[in-house]
Amino acid sequence: MLDRACHIAGWVLVFLAVMALGAEGLRALEVGYYQALALGEIWYRFDRDSLNLAQAAIQRHLLPVLWDPMITSILRLPGWLVPGLAGAGLLYRCRVRRRKKIFAAR
Repeated sequence: MLDRACHIAGWVLVFLAVMALGAEGLRALEVGYYQALALGEIWYRFDRDSLNLAQAAIQRHLLPVLWDPMITSILRLPGWLVPGLAGAGLLYRCRVRRRKKIFAAR
């Protein structure tokens, strides 16, 4: 059951990455040149309050160093890269493995 949930989460993340890549493509068609949408910019456009809350919570309750430079460098990456890599990693980790028969009966 857990493998199934992992597999579904992987496909959801890959789908989000494709959507972000499509948004970048549409934006490139509108303005006439390609400019990557950063993950932080997408998060800010989607829900800026949760981004501010995450920043405040991490800086106050965890480690301030964790937010800047570590998380901010991740938020500067293209918006399709992070969910795409995470989704591909989950799909690889949760793949169905077939057992090889070493001594097959003839």
